[in-house]
Amino acid sequence: MKEERIKVVIDEEGNASLDVSGVKGKTCLDLTKELEEVLGLVKERKEKKEMHERPVNNITTNVQNIRRG
Repeated sequence: MKEERIKVVIDEEGNASLDVSGVKGKTCLDLTKELEEVLGLVKERKEKKEMHERPVNNITTNVQNIRRG
């Protein structure tokens, strides 16, 4: 599984940018919500292609006792 990362860059003028990687779907918005609130106004949001992909659930279902009728 790819590691989830948030890269925060603050330029000389104090403007911050966030770059999320390792996340699919709109989960990235949940991950950055608190950071965005602390950093202030969101001026621009660039969506990566991963934002429009379906998140992967890492849940393994073990099916036992399947009865066929």
